[in-house]
Amino acid sequence: MQKLFFTICFILFFFASEQINADVVSLADPRQITTTTNAKQPNDVIVTESLPNPYNQEEVREFFKQRFENAARSEKEKDFDITKSSSVNVLYTPEYYEKQKEANKTTFEKIYDEAIAALHKDQSSPDSSLNANISEQQAESAEVATRFFTLAPKQALQPQQETIPSVAVTLPSGRKILAPTDEHIPYLLSYIDVQSNGYLKIEETIIIVADGKKFKYGFPRYFPKYSYDEKGKKHHIELLLNSVEVNGTNVPYILEEIGNDIIMKPQYNQEFEPGVYTYKFNYMINNKLHPGKDFTLLNWNITGSPLNAFITSANAIISLPEGHTFTDAKTFIGRKNKYSDNRVNQFLLSKNVLAVSAVTPVLNMENMNILAVMNSNLFIKDFDKTFSHFITDWGKIFYAGLGLFVIFLSFLISLLTLKTNQQKNKYNPSYNGSLMRSILVGKYDRISFVAQILELYRKGALDITAENGRIFLVKKNTKDTKLTKVEKKGLKALFGKLSLIEINKTFNLKIKKASKIFERFSLKQIHKYKLKHNIGYLIFSLAMLLITIVAISLISVNFAQSFIILFLVVTLVIFYVWILRHKFKKRIVGLIFKVLSIIALIFIWLFSSIYIGNITSILLIISVCIIFEFTKIFTEQNSFVNDAKNAISKYKEYLTTNSEAINLSRDFINQQANIYALNIMEYYPENLSNKAVYKLGIADMLKKALIAIE
Repeated sequence: MQKLFFTICFILFFFASEQINADVVSLADPRQITTTTNAKQPNDVIVTESLPNPYNQEEVREFFKQRFENAARSEKEKDFDITKSSSVNVLYTPEYYEKQKEANKTTFEKIYDEAIAALHKDQSSPDSSLNANISEQQAESAEVATRFFTLAPKQALQPQQETIPSVAVTLPSGRKILAPTDEHIPYLLSYIDVQSNGYLKIEETIIIVADGKKFKYGFPRYFPKYSYDEKGKKHHIELLLNSVEVNGTNVPYILEEIGNDIIMKPQYNQEFEPGVYTYKFNYMINNKLHPGKDFTLLNWNITGSPLNAFITSANAIISLPEGHTFTDAKTFIGRKNKYSDNRVNQFLLSKNVLAVSAVTPVLNMENMNILAVMNSNLFIKDFDKTFSHFITDWGKIFYAGLGLFVIFLSFLISLLTLKTNQQKNKYNPSYNGSLMRSILVGKYDRISFVAQILELYRKGALDITAENGRIFLVKKNTKDTKLTKVEKKGLKALFGKLSLIEINKTFNLKIKKASKIFERFSLKQIHKYKLKHNIGYLIFSLAMLLITIVAISLISVNFAQSFIILFLVVTLVIFYVWILRHKFKKRIVGLIFKVLSIIALIFIWLFSSIYIGNITSILLIISVCIIFEFTKIFTEQNSFVNDAKNAISKYKEYLTTNSEAINLSRDFINQQANIYALNIMEYYPENLSNKAVYKLGIADMLKKALIAIE
């Protein structure tokens, strides 16, 4: 009710102004305006309606609603009475009709062009008596809260030839007016309530005429992401969306951050039919006002970021907490660096309530800005407010830096723990001989390959024979053997469709191909065991990275949008950092991929900076790089390899100590590959018990044959 009363008072001051600088800002059908029947001279003003009772608030409200909504642009007719005090009428000069004929301009654009031109037009007349009469009319009209224009003598008017297509528009009061059907905004009213906690509570009523072009998928609102204090320091605003109504129905809207803007837009791309829509936005903004040493400045764009649409009537009411006043205020309309304050009327409705209204249309790509100066002690300062502003301004950097610090701290703690308390090896060395050899020497060599051949012999997949110094591998029926997928793949590469191959240069390619398959498998197994050994630190680090992403998303205007973008960004960073650290077989290929990865990381940084800022993006990329580097260091220090070597050493000792028993038992064939890989063949000579399966001698010949064919 208080806001409505302020609106009425604002309308009173607006129409009581003596100096008229612009055209009327709303259109109504002139045929709907009732005129007096008595013929009067155009320079006479007769008050035909009585003023309302000032003590009756409802009567005052209705009186000024009618004055505000009856403003009209009319053409002269024979029965036209310009003395009617309930409406505003503009009589045009002949030049106006010439402008109607300009090419490539719609009727709607021509009307607004004329309105702007009227601002700078010299309306002086050589007829001083006419000017005097006009001044008298203006003064008398002001007494009844009605603005009156006479731009030319009655006889100079020419009949209007063009009919303007119009549509009925219902104002918030319920009254209907006629507006052009061209897509535009006939009416905008913004209530800005400055609260004692520093928030701006904003309620906007915006009426749009849509024809399926600019407003085809609804009406978005654009807000600057940053505000600036008196020292020019940048601050991130916090925008809280309460509700959006369209023609009285709640419509889901979302907030998105893109570049330096926050966009309030419909959640769903629902296509709007041509028509008239009344939007009511209700939202709050924090961290917009920054009390200085001597004053607090409100710099607010009433119409939002420049729109490619006319705004016929733009209005705003700004209220301060009780007990505070405006030190100064100025409202401007324009675009870029061309702003003017002579297109706006502003009034103090009370000490703490300011009303502003555009007296000309706000044209395409223009905006309407208000600069209001208030006392520096406007807000209550407390810890919660200070902390809230800190998180709004620096929260993303703070959380990204905190996540990086925790990742680094966890690495140090894990490293110290390993040095003070050696972890017990959790993995029984049930590795095959080939894998044990690779762990001991740090690579896959010929002995590892021969050990793998002995393992395939143990499983009955092949046989190894020697004849006259020549070594042969004979493939057996593998249907009943339990081979792994890798062993089957290696066996297929080794034999193909053959059942017998000789270890010589003829079959060198097949042997190398099979060796590479077994080598890749062994290295993967080592990496898998390393990962199991270090999984605790890695999971903790990745969890901290995920928590950092969630924390940054929570303080963003749109959690879902920010989380999805950051998650994809971090995933891509992990992928490209892995490429940078990967060892390629061919140096030139590796160089190309690594250069492309660096370029990709730069683009990822630039893209993510649009949403979370440069510093936050860099901190996230550094966090990923540190996780990779610390995992490598942790692996080397924690040492799955050292623990595995210790376990293998103990196992070797077991095989050495129990060699006599094993050599005489059936367990020999199971341990033969391990014996060869650990180079303890001297403890296992051939005897009657193992003669049928003894292949250690041939295995040594196989190793020498492999050397010869390389």
